[in-house]
Amino acid sequence: MAVERPSRVWLALAALAGLNLSAAAPRLLPGIPMAVDSTSHLYKLLFMYDNLLTHGYIPSWSPEWYGGIYLFKLYPPLGYQVALAVALTGLGPIAAYKVVEAAFYALTPWTVYLLSRELSSSRREALIAALLFSLNPSIVENLLFYDRYPNILSLPIQCLLLALLARSLKRKSAHGVTFFSSLLLASLTLIHHLSAVYTFLTLAVLVVSQLGRGGWKLCKTVLAASAVSILISTFWVGPFISTLSQLTANPFYNRNVMESSHMKLTYFATHMATYSFGVASFTLAMASLYPTAGGRRVERRLTAFFYASLMTGLGLFEVSWIRGISLLRVVAQLLVASGFLSILYVAFRMRRGLEDFFPRLWFLLFLWFSLGGYGVPFSTVKAIPYVEVKPLQTLWMSLDVQRFWLFMAIPTSLIASKPLDQLIQGLKVKKRGRVKFHVRKALAMLLLAVVAVGGGLKAYYSLTQPINKYLPESYTTVNVQIPQAIVEYFKSQLGDGRILAVKCPFWIYLLPRYVGKQLVDGWYPQGKLLPRILEVNDYRINDLEASEDEDRIPIWRALINDSDKLAINWVMIGDSNRSFQRMLMEGSGFTADIVVKHSQGEITIYRSNVPHPMVETNPPVPASIKHLAPDVIYVQLNHAGIGDPYIVKVKESYIPEWEAFYQNRRLLVTGDGDGFIVVEVDPQVDFFTLKQRREGLTPLHYLSVAVLAAATAVYVAVSKRRGKWTP
Repeated sequence: MAVERPSRVWLALAALAGLNLSAAAPRLLPGIPMAVDSTSHLYKLLFMYDNLLTHGYIPSWSPEWYGGIYLFKLYPPLGYQVALAVALTGLGPIAAYKVVEAAFYALTPWTVYLLSRELSSSRREALIAALLFSLNPSIVENLLFYDRYPNILSLPIQCLLLALLARSLKRKSAHGVTFFSSLLLASLTLIHHLSAVYTFLTLAVLVVSQLGRGGWKLCKTVLAASAVSILISTFWVGPFISTLSQLTANPFYNRNVMESSHMKLTYFATHMATYSFGVASFTLAMASLYPTAGGRRVERRLTAFFYASLMTGLGLFEVSWIRGISLLRVVAQLLVASGFLSILYVAFRMRRGLEDFFPRLWFLLFLWFSLGGYGVPFSTVKAIPYVEVKPLQTLWMSLDVQRFWLFMAIPTSLIASKPLDQLIQGLKVKKRGRVKFHVRKALAMLLLAVVAVGGGLKAYYSLTQPINKYLPESYTTVNVQIPQAIVEYFKSQLGDGRILAVKCPFWIYLLPRYVGKQLVDGWYPQGKLLPRILEVNDYRINDLEASEDEDRIPIWRALINDSDKLAINWVMIGDSNRSFQRMLMEGSGFTADIVVKHSQGEITIYRSNVPHPMVETNPPVPASIKHLAPDVIYVQLNHAGIGDPYIVKVKESYIPEWEAFYQNRRLLVTGDGDGFIVVEVDPQVDFFTLKQRREGLTPLHYLSVAVLAAATAVYVAVSKRRGKWTP
């Protein structure tokens, strides 16, 4: 057919790239993206850009969130470094962020097409898969509502990696596969470590799907590529592993891994199957599991049992949750697990090849994981078999169920493309009965319309719905500017201290980069260090999204009451409700100083009647601090009348890397019970400098470079011997 001609394929792929660029267009408009995660990622890029230009290096430490936080020990830097390179061309960091993100988003359907082709799909089937992927609600929402920048960069890399491995299975010579797979896996790890976890899980599915059919050869390739990729990225992985104790001590986790709603039929049918998976694509994928041809009666019956047990189990779970019947909940969980085990058995019994079995197995496992901690065995003590398996449950609590929804869009599109292609072919092939032809035509057109409408509605909803129900309704994901009046106000404020933001727009997380004032809050809760901030076990202090309704005001008020401990000198409130402000601020020692109206409402800034310093001494002496760089603090002291050694407390997170110097003499640095930096000084010390040890190039950096160089040398040598340079 015409679409199979290469020239038509290129036009279709260009059209898909244009479709995705049009979806990304709202992000390219002037202003700061206000999606849920936008400023979490933009801050890291701005931090890199500003410090590289100002100080000539990029610190790993930022004092501007949570009283001090590791930025790039806990979060891999490569995705931001890509945007940084673009920003340094003169584009600037915010524009570079938008351009890089849009470029990866536009190119991802091409990689889905390549993956589908390597899984033996026709050109038309591959194009349909790419189209279904582009219009998948989870993919659209991932960009426009959540703006998960690292995932957007990771998706095309994962598709390329799987396409490369799939190609190697069809060729006698797998020249270069291990080398290029290592590079892709290392890139994934250095862009987003959690995306790498989902990818490693997918690679395990790929290997299992090919056991007995070249799977052992593939297994060796995957293991070798995984080992080399970890060694290449070890300069980041090593320090990350060293901070795991900090992560395990932090009580925060993504709440959706333990949400019961994912196992409830009404939520599954609406929010998941319809709003997130895409009802047309998901229905086609589920229907494709039924063995209509070549299946024996037992496979057909087990597949029917899967459909029935899944729906019945989800329904019974919902009833058990409403009525509080624990035994019924156990029955429901057993039904769901039995259904998935039965369909996995059918999939193994009926596997026909890579193109059929791997996407089905991938789809089924990620669908199962999408049910969360009540549906996945061993994930929590609330899932069957109700036993504690600490390593598995620790890993599960570090994941995000919605990322399973996101990555499941790939196998859903691959599977759904085949029956949809068969229906579309019916539009061109005359049938004996006109009724049959028209029914087939109508069904194909209806499904395509549902796919398009689903993606379009998700885009509209993502741009118009409020961020969440705990913030003002006017706060949506459309781009905005930080009000200039707020920037000018804080620049005019003398002295130091921190800002507590309550119900403010998410540009608040970028404000330190514009005004030089720190936040009590931040937008990476896994990185908290101060015990007082760790007590607030939520995504953000700004909106306390995961807290109970009755707890929010007490939590905010308790932080205001601790303003002297946390050096809070300003409170910004984005809720214009005066009774809410009175409940929060009455008797707090803060006075309303300015009201700023902006495009999304108004913000009232309260200022402390008594300044709360960032540095204290015992006994008290006048003192001040100045950050010469994020990881360098200059402390000025006026110790007149003090004849004995005394203690200086700097209200920033203590970590062992802090060192204090007075005229090249090292001072003793420790941490106190509040997690702050404590320095013991002699009476003659009238200033000192706190610095963090910079390791520079470590043995891990040399190991990464050596492994990369060795892998490249082996690849080049083998290529020259074989006379070819392509994988």
